[in-house]
Amino acid sequence: MSKGAAAGTTPPVGNENPPPPVYENTPPEGHAQHVAAVSIVTSTVQVIHKRTGPGVFLGKYPCVVFCQNCGCHVTTRPEYISGRYTILLCLIIFFCGCGLGCCLIPMFMNSCKDVLHHCPVCGQVIGFHRRV
Repeated sequence: MSKGAAAGTTPPVGNENPPPPVYENTPPEGHAQHVAAVSIVTSTVQVIHKRTGPGVFLGKYPCVVFCQNCGCHVTTRPEYISGRYTILLCLIIFFCGCGLGCCLIPMFMNSCKDVLHHCPVCGQVIGFHRRV
């Protein structure tokens, strides 16, 4: 034994470090003890598949949906068709005195038409958007 080693302890060998000392975690008298609560938050992402089919109302722009026909997540391909709103606008413009062809302007504007959403993979109608 060497002079510096205390009785009952072994000196470190090689690259081993001695274990860190153990401290008591008690606050001094007269001080309040603060307890820190740590909560572990795990987040889960739940994917909700919206029912798709010809009876589902979608927006007027292409949207990402799950096609039940082919089983793919796709961005819909919109098809603009003349509907009740388009015809109503044409009639209103006609009765306001613009019967020389100006009343047909809504027939050429996609913003006045209904939208059918198709799957770009299988071509199935996924949903629609009606203006009126």
